[in-house]
Amino acid sequence: MDDPQWLTNEDPVMANAMRQARASFWEFARTIELENWRIVPVHEATLVKAFFADPANKSRGEFLFVDDVAISKTTVRGTLVSQPQTRGLSAGQPVSVPIENICDWFLVIRDKGIGGFTVDILKKTIPADELDEYESVPPVSWYRHRKSNLTAQNELDQVLVCKKCGKRDLFDLSYRDGVCGCCVNGLSRTNCSACGVPLYRAADAPPQCFQCAKPKSSPHAKKPWWKFW
Repeated sequence: MDDPQWLTNEDPVMANAMRQARASFWEFARTIELENWRIVPVHEATLVKAFFADPANKSRGEFLFVDDVAISKTTVRGTLVSQPQTRGLSAGQPVSVPIENICDWFLVIRDKGIGGFTVDILKKTIPADELDEYESVPPVSWYRHRKSNLTAQNELDQVLVCKKCGKRDLFDLSYRDGVCGCCVNGLSRTNCSACGVPLYRAADAPPQCFQCAKPKSSPHAKKPWWKFW
């Protein structure tokens, strides 16, 4: 993703963390799209942090958290979980955010997060005697395992490269004999035939993403195995 105007106004260290998050966003998007098909979620939390412009000055604004996310090629839709200062926004309301306004992503399993690039920078600003308190609640608590010598990008770089597909698998970190969960389970990386958003797909799965397919059955209806995995 190219730098939007709001990103050029950021502190250089924070801006670099945001660029790293944006560079890996589409692999996160694949994981989210697959998660949306599951009856029982694998992840405890799947969020993004995004820039919301001040209506009076589009180059200024605030960074807010959005969960229950659904991702298309151009937009992230979800529920605002931050308490905003921007007029016209409130916690709990549905929002639609342009992809170019995404600055971070969060993927959490068993209270341990991957992503959270901006958390690394935030933690450095917290006084040592207050860090334990911050690390007791999300999102900082999801990254207690990351000490000063480990960053979000370092952590991503440590994910194994699959011997079969040559990619890193963000949603199944177990691997089997060096082969990622995507390949072990017969999935491939592709794009939605309708909107182009990146996907994981089995051979017999619909070619569209969750949003474009718009399944009309109950979420508790019987589904093929790839909708559980």
